[in-house]
Amino acid sequence: MVRQLNPVARFCSELNHGDAGMRFRACAGLSALGRAARAALPELHRRLTDEVFYVREAAIDALASVNGPDACAALIPCLSDPHWRVRERAARVLGELRARAAPAALALRQALCDMDPAVREAAALALEKIPSASSTMLAHSHTTIAA
Repeated sequence: MVRQLNPVARFCSELNHGDAGMRFRACAGLSALGRAARAALPELHRRLTDEVFYVREAAIDALASVNGPDACAALIPCLSDPHWRVRERAARVLGELRARAAPAALALRQALCDMDPAVREAAALALEKIPSASSTMLAHSHTTIAA
């Protein structure tokens, strides 16, 4: 009799597969499991630096669904990713974290100057959702306008 792995263990194993499509599907599977996939957080963190951008995007989505305590810290470096879609996705997910993303406010402010307009827009929307960042940003914009 062959013993089947539980879904989290199976997806974690597939995160290390040589095929990018398999790694992408594993991230999507973990994302669907949500908080039940917390044991996969270390593997998902490693996928944030995958060589394939769409796997990095899927890992960001999975981190958001799993909702680990260090999601914000893990996503901040993604705002500097070489691919604009990864930077944009990281900014959007940080916005979804709301107050928990306060440590990312500086990096999101820097993303307001990104060369890609989708990243700039996502960063602006994220900052509006972070209570301390939006009040600081508002105060800064009033100071800038008055000057």
